Amino acid sequence: MADEQLIRESMSTTLSAEQLVPITGVARVDKRTKDLAKRLEPGEIAVIDHEDLDTVATESLLHAGVAAIVNASACISGRYPNPGPLLLSAAEVPVIDGVGSSVMTEIVDGDTITIEGGQILIDGQQVCEGTRQDTHSFGEVLEHARANMGDELQRFAENTLNYIQREGHLLVDSPDIPEIAVDFSGRQVLIVVRGVDYKKDL
Repeated sequence: MADEQLIRESMSTTLSAEQLVPITGVARVDKRTKDLAKRLEPGEIAVIDHEDLDTVATESLLHAGVAAIVNASACISGRYPNPGPLLLSAAEVPVIDGVGSSVMTEIVDGDTITIEGGQILIDGQQVCEGTRQDTHSFGEVLEHARANMGDELQRFAENTLNYIQREGHLLVDSPDIPEIAVDFSGRQVLIVVRGVDYKKDL
């Protein structure tokens, strides 16, 4: 798999002195990563709150020319193997995560911020701090997530059964379906899941 190859090639890589050079740029703040990516200009710093930053979101940020990412949450929580953030490391985009939810108010959209290691500063004053990630640290979390896949699948199965118990009648009864403005009679409908390579599939 592509993420496994990235891990094997880069597990011995740690943050070098060059990679820790302070980065200064305009911050764009948004809890919805896909909305932020649409207005992000090349060279700007994305400030997000996105646990388990997925591949689609990662690719959208890279396509926008993001200079660095500050994430209030963990880019990889460890609940399941999520290779998305490895793309950031491969592109040498600095990532600081686990900063905490207060960063979403401490930094205002349009602020000029500086990243030094895991610290985020405004006008030389530290406003928050997180963990500076690289391929090695991401890879360790991914390996841990793979080891815990059995537990996560068990939770998924239990959650599915709970939904069936609560809403199973929707599968066998005739639920009230709200009226919509579009007439689908005789028309084909394509349902798209915003997953990896969904644009290529279309």
